[in-house]
Amino acid sequence: MDIFHMVKTIILPLLVSLALFSCTQNTSHNEIEVIEYTDTPTVIASPKSKMELPEGLKYGKIITQVFPDSMKIENNLLSQVASYNSALLHGDVNTCGKYLYPDAFEYCRKYYPNFPDEEVMKEFFKDMSGDMQEALKTWERNGVDFKIIVYNLEKKILYNNDVIIVFNVTSNMCSEDVYIHSTELDKTIGISQNGGKNFWFMNNHEDLPTILSMHYPQNVINAVMGY
Repeated sequence: MDIFHMVKTIILPLLVSLALFSCTQNTSHNEIEVIEYTDTPTVIASPKSKMELPEGLKYGKIITQVFPDSMKIENNLLSQVASYNSALLHGDVNTCGKYLYPDAFEYCRKYYPNFPDEEVMKEFFKDMSGDMQEALKTWERNGVDFKIIVYNLEKKILYNNDVIIVFNVTSNMCSEDVYIHSTELDKTIGISQNGGKNFWFMNNHEDLPTILSMHYPQNVINAVMGY
């Protein structure tokens, strides 16, 4: 067999096969699965409704959906969101930092160029946590239990070993005989890079696609943002 014939009959088909295999592998690597949640939260009626409420508030207490034990990813998310929200309410910066998505921290670090990491973290959470602590004190003085809770899960995006869950949070303000909840929903993103065992969190805002692009391809960003 001459060299030309060998190249034509053996080497070229082999190279084409390798190229096709490589393309197939890359396509598979970038494939995502999007799972939509359809359940809605339970609302417990308020024992009393004393007055007309301003816009953005309604009577009733939101109860976050309970998932079966088999849905470990969703239960991990809810447990960790509760820990994160409690830390925000009580100004626990160390715990808040544990749940902050690392790329969000790196992205926002440019706004604090001369600060060490610990100070950047304090600045990052200062305004958000400070507002929540003031709200908490105000409600406690009036005998009201104020809690940030998950309203519902919207969708789950699976990408390699990563799990991204888009969900909404709101707040309950409940006394012994009056239950009130906010009708305003804050869209939040939970990101796990170890199969749903541990999550980091980010609020939905205008910089979110840019932050996500530091680690994820466009098809993942499109799924998260709903493009």
